[in-house]
Amino acid sequence: MVTTRLTVPQQLAQMDRDRLRGYREHLDFYNGQQWPSSRRRERRLTFNYVRAFIDKLASYLTAGMVVTAEPWDASAESRERAERARAALDAVAESNALAQLDHETEVDASILGDGCYKVTWDPESEAVRLGPDAVRAVTAAIFEKMGLSRADADRSADVLLFADLKGIDTHGISNMLRMYVDGYQTGQINPRPQPRIVRESPAVATMDGDGGLGLHVGADAMGLAIQKAKSHGMGAVAVRNAGHVGAAGYHAAMALEHDMIGVCMAGGGGVALLPTFGAEPRFGTNPIAWAVPAKNEAPFIFDIATTQVAGNKIRLLQRMGVNAAAGWLADWDGTPIMAESSPPREDLHAENRHWYMLPIGGTRENSSHKGYGFACVVAIMGATLSGSETNGDLAGGGAYFGAYSIDAFTDVDSFKEDIDTFLRGLRETPPAPGHERVYYAGLPEYEEELDRRDKGIPYHPEVVDWLNSICAELELDFQFP
Repeated sequence: MVTTRLTVPQQLAQMDRDRLRGYREHLDFYNGQQWPSSRRRERRLTFNYVRAFIDKLASYLTAGMVVTAEPWDASAESRERAERARAALDAVAESNALAQLDHETEVDASILGDGCYKVTWDPESEAVRLGPDAVRAVTAAIFEKMGLSRADADRSADVLLFADLKGIDTHGISNMLRMYVDGYQTGQINPRPQPRIVRESPAVATMDGDGGLGLHVGADAMGLAIQKAKSHGMGAVAVRNAGHVGAAGYHAAMALEHDMIGVCMAGGGGVALLPTFGAEPRFGTNPIAWAVPAKNEAPFIFDIATTQVAGNKIRLLQRMGVNAAAGWLADWDGTPIMAESSPPREDLHAENRHWYMLPIGGTRENSSHKGYGFACVVAIMGATLSGSETNGDLAGGGAYFGAYSIDAFTDVDSFKEDIDTFLRGLRETPPAPGHERVYYAGLPEYEEELDRRDKGIPYHPEVVDWLNSICAELELDFQFP
């Protein structure tokens, strides 16, 4: 169940159409300006209560989500506000005024009333579940239509399916496939790259990806690292000049079946992440992933962005109209936003956006310097070590893939038994009050994959509609119900 609440303040409810239009023009005019500190709160309020509210409520309604009104708490004032909101929703429904709520039309805010609105999307009741085999087939076919070889299309589809099966929806078909299609159609991604080794020694190599998509170029690099580890105990490949690698955990997990520990670090992903105390971003989201095999337990797969939350999750929140948690984002001047708020409209990579991402920890008081430091490590291992021409810009691309053969260090069976004991001890830890159980990295995703392979992968209806439309556009004989 995905839920968020929005409040319509009384002053917004009283605005007429002309005044609201003037507010929107005022905001648009000052979008790229440096606001003085004394006006920062006013600016944030106008964004939250005018632009964001109207746009997000519109997205809820067009996505078919349920809009209700509920009190914030047990107070009489909260109950009264909720009653006013319910009455406003009833009136809007009767007059069919919801048709006004879109991104192109200025709206008379008074139709919304003054109250608390709760917006809910229930994936179990509204999602369309599709079989993994069908999803993989259509995804590979779309990649082939973009000009990829059959092998590269299949591998790219596997990376996206890995994410969708494990519940990592931010890096699956929902969020990423249409972006890749756009990249191919606009010539930003090379569909037929010829990756080449530009520097090599027995255990390491540097690869130039020739502008190809990192989903399959990264998998090739990880495959090479694994082959080197088989011969020399360890293998590492740095990659430059390649696109988005997808879920870093996929590439790290390639090592598992070879009784190896896998690692993937990927730089780039746009200039989004602020250094601690910084007012300008210097990094991408810079993910790190480690994968460790076990004997009977689910494998340990640790895959994180060095930002508070993955950049693709912000896109997912934007599409679904769900609030961003406190401490995830920073305002235009680097000030952390320490209250739950609607995610800004601007794309993560927009040049004049008014928000940035914070490193793990969020603020220095919560140890954001640690996330900042990890972002530096990824930038160095990916961009700098691969020889990417960054000119000191650590937001540049590049990735690092490593494989460590367990057999070169210790007995494989003993290692896996020890890992089983370690992981079992973690998941059998008594839970704290209010929690059902303790997890370790990779366990929730393992269990989610079992469920999704059995019941199908849940997709929002809008995603299914897009799949059907792109298949029709590309003249592919696929149609989902």
